[in-house]
Amino acid sequence: FPRKTANLQTLYEIPPAMVGVIGYLVICVSFNAWLTDGSVLPNILVFMTDDLDLTMNGMHPLPKTRKLIGERGVVFNNAFSTTPACCPSRTSFLTGCYPHNHKVRGNSIKHGCYDKRWQDELEGKTFATALKKQNYHTFYAGKYLNHYNENKDIPKCSVPEGWDHWNGLEGNAGYLKYKLCLNNTLRSFGKTYRTDYITTNIGNMAEEFLRSRRPSDNPVLMVLSFTAPHGPRTAEPKYSDKFSHARVPRSPNFNYDSKDTKHWLTRQAPQKLHENHIEMLDTILIRRWRTLLSVDDQVERMFNVLRSENLLDNTYTIFTSDHGYHLGQFGMQPDKRQPYESDIRVPLLVCGPGIEAGKEEDRIVLNIDLAPTILDMAKIPAPSWMDGRSFLPLIKPNILEEHVLSWRRRFLVEYEGMGSEKRPKECSHLGPNVHSCHEAFCCKCTDAKNNTYECIRSITDEQNDLYCRFRDDQNFIEYYDLKTDPYQLVNLAANSDMSVVYAEDRILTGFRDCQGISCQALEDSNFSKRSDPP
Repeated sequence: FPRKTANLQTLYEIPPAMVGVIGYLVICVSFNAWLTDGSVLPNILVFMTDDLDLTMNGMHPLPKTRKLIGERGVVFNNAFSTTPACCPSRTSFLTGCYPHNHKVRGNSIKHGCYDKRWQDELEGKTFATALKKQNYHTFYAGKYLNHYNENKDIPKCSVPEGWDHWNGLEGNAGYLKYKLCLNNTLRSFGKTYRTDYITTNIGNMAEEFLRSRRPSDNPVLMVLSFTAPHGPRTAEPKYSDKFSHARVPRSPNFNYDSKDTKHWLTRQAPQKLHENHIEMLDTILIRRWRTLLSVDDQVERMFNVLRSENLLDNTYTIFTSDHGYHLGQFGMQPDKRQPYESDIRVPLLVCGPGIEAGKEEDRIVLNIDLAPTILDMAKIPAPSWMDGRSFLPLIKPNILEEHVLSWRRRFLVEYEGMGSEKRPKECSHLGPNVHSCHEAFCCKCTDAKNNTYECIRSITDEQNDLYCRFRDDQNFIEYYDLKTDPYQLVNLAANSDMSVVYAEDRILTGFRDCQGISCQALEDSNFSKRSDPP
C-alpha cells in the first residue's frame, strides 16, 4: 500500500472531479453492512401502537398504512398477542419470550414491569442488543415499558442497552404534557399541539435521525412506539370533527349478559350497560380513531423520507399493536386483559425486500415472533431460549424451511390479574383485590387478582377454539368453539366430554413450563382431542 505521503490523485493521475466519486465507492465497498455473499443488510422499521384492536375495525382510520404496508406486503389474518396487557406484551416483543419465561406478569413494578431484575437480567437480551452487535444504527422513540423512568431503584433516564438514539416516554401514556428521556436527559413537553403533540414529535425525531445519515452509514433499526389509541385519546385539532357518527359495532357479544357462564370478573357487576354507558363507549371509539389519523400521517411521512433517502427498497417495515381492546363486549367497561378475541387479536402488516405484495397469511403468528423475525431480517440466528420463531419463511417465496411445513397449530395465552389490597373508593362493597372499578360503569372492574388464567388458543383446518383455566377459587374453565360460535357466547366447558378437558389440561400443563424449542413443539404437535387423563 502507498505511504501516506502520496495521495490518491497524484499516484494514479486521476482527474480532480473523480476523486470524490472513487472515495465514495471505496467507503461503500468497505462498508461493514456488506455480507460475505455480497448482499447488503436491510434497514428495519417497526411501528408499534398501543391498544389497537382488530375486532372493532381498528384499522379503518389507517388507510395510508393499509396501502403503504399492507398492499405492498403481507396482511396477517391470525396475529395474536400472547398476553393482553401492555408491559408483559411489550417485553415479549423485545425478548421473543412468553411471559412465564420473561417473568413480567403485569403492568406494575410489583408484577415485574421495568423492575431491577428486568434491567439486570433481560434488557441486555433484546433484539436491539443483537442488532447493535451486528453494527446496526439503532433508534427508539415513544412508549417503552409502563413504568420507564419511574422506578426509584433504577437511575433516571437510563438508556436501555442496544439503543444509540433513545427517546423514551416516561411512564405509560400521554399526548401532551409528557416527558421524554432524550438519551440521558429528561425533557418536559407542553400542551401546544404544533410543538408538543407526541405522535408528531415521534415522527420529527425519526425524520431527523434518517436525514442525518450518510450514504455510507450502517443500516438502521428503528422502533416508533406511539401511545395512540391508548387513553386519554387526545386527537389533533385538525381531526376533531372526524368520525362523528362512528359507533362500536353492535356485534352479538356487545353488551351481552353472559350470566354465570364466564369467569367472575365478567359477572361481578351483573347489570347490562345502560344507554348512557353505550354512548360513552361510542365516544371513546370516535376519540380512538381520531388519534390514529395522526399515526397514519407519520407512517406516510416515514415512507416519504425513506423514499427520498433511497432507503425504501431495502427496508423491512412492520406495523402492529401490543394487544387488542374491548368496548362493551360482554358488558365490560373499556379495557383489555381478557382472553377473548377482542383483546388478543392484533393487526400485523409487513412489507420489505423479497416479500410478495398483496398477500394475506392465515397461519398463526404471535408477538413473541417479532424479535426472532427481526433477527432473521438482520441475518442473525435466534438464540435457543427464545420461544418465538421467525415468520419470514412464511412470506418470502424464495425461502423454504422445514419448520414451515409443521407450523404452529396452537399457542399459550397467559395473564396474571392485578388488584389492590384496599377496597375501591367508588365501589367499596366489592372488597379488596380488584382494580379500576368505576361507579359510572355500574362498578364494573377492569381487573382483579382472580383474573389470572392460562389458555390454549388453537387454529387448524379441523378446529378453532379457546380453552382457558382460571386460577381462582372455582378453578373456572371456559371453552369455546369459534367455528360455530365466533363471538364466544356459549361456554362448552360444563357439557364437554371429560376426555377433551383432560387433553386440553395436559397441553396446558406442558405450556406452563416450556421454553424455546419445547414451546414450539407443543405449538406444532397434532394432539388428539380425546386422551386418557394425565
